[in-house]
Amino acid sequence: MKTRVTVIALFVLMFAAAALAQKAQVVQQDKAIDITKFRTFSYEVGHPAILKKVDERIIAGIEAQLVARGLTKAASGQGDVVFTYHSVQREDVDLSTFDEKTPAPGAMRTPAQTLKVGTLAVDLREASTRRLAWRAKIEGVLLRGDEAAQLAAIDKGIVAVFQVYPGSKPAK
Repeated sequence: MKTRVTVIALFVLMFAAAALAQKAQVVQQDKAIDITKFRTFSYEVGHPAILKKVDERIIAGIEAQLVARGLTKAASGQGDVVFTYHSVQREDVDLSTFDEKTPAPGAMRTPAQTLKVGTLAVDLREASTRRLAWRAKIEGVLLRGDEAAQLAAIDKGIVAVFQVYPGSKPAK
């Protein structure tokens, strides 16, 4: 039993490392909109995380990344750019755990394991035209259990998303 728990823990750590190692990708960018001219931002609800604590953490993380890049939060109303985020989850089948052996008559095949995969997409829309200026996303296996590790993974994911932001270096 102890060996089984150790093996499961190793698999969880491997999946967590793989999730954090994945890079964000720009899904869409309107080259006609000069993102570097945005000075203020505001937030608009998209597809928020189900847990309020996670939702607040994502919003705060995105705001911090925008501030680090020289933007300021609009005191009231809309900023030059409106950001929103989309948080979705799916289950993938881990084919490496699929039992290919034919089961004995009357026996059931051991099912393959599933992995919960989360996607975080961040959208920036030009406030005056509502046109999508930039969208980036990151995907990774969702961590189970330890809340602190989950929140740390969210923070790292947000930083990774903004590594592909135009002029990606944060302002000093």
